[in-house]
Amino acid sequence: MAKVLDSFIFTGSLKNGRVVPKNPRYVKGSLQMYEDCEIRVAVERKKRGKSKEQLGYLYGVVYPEISRFTGHTVSELDLLMKHKFLKQKVLWRGLDMMVAGSKAPLTSNELAEFIQNVVLEANELGISIPPPDKLAAIDRTLTTNK
Repeated sequence: MAKVLDSFIFTGSLKNGRVVPKNPRYVKGSLQMYEDCEIRVAVERKKRGKSKEQLGYLYGVVYPEISRFTGHTVSELDLLMKHKFLKQKVLWRGLDMMVAGSKAPLTSNELAEFIQNVVLEANELGISIPPPDKLAAIDRTLTTNK
């Protein structure tokens, strides 16, 4: 007995105008389990998720550096910066309220923009944040000189 299809998502690539699944056998085998039906196909570019390096730079360099000057904890700074740069409107009991958004759904590019805004905010306060490139270069020097 075939299953009723609700949704089926797979990754792949677009090559010469053709959709090529990352794992064609899995896709074909999985789709054969469903009963015949009308479908809608949407093709969209896979977005790169935020990286551990980006989050490490934000929480390990940017926020601690600001914290040294302001006295706020890293958690407090994260809440403040999300409220400043990731505001979203939420309807609550008939009233529109502005609340701090989340970094969870951000792509790599969106998180990079968020971090850039936080660094610019720090600069406006007279706080100099080392760029991530210099940190990577310093780290490479330390690890190669061991």
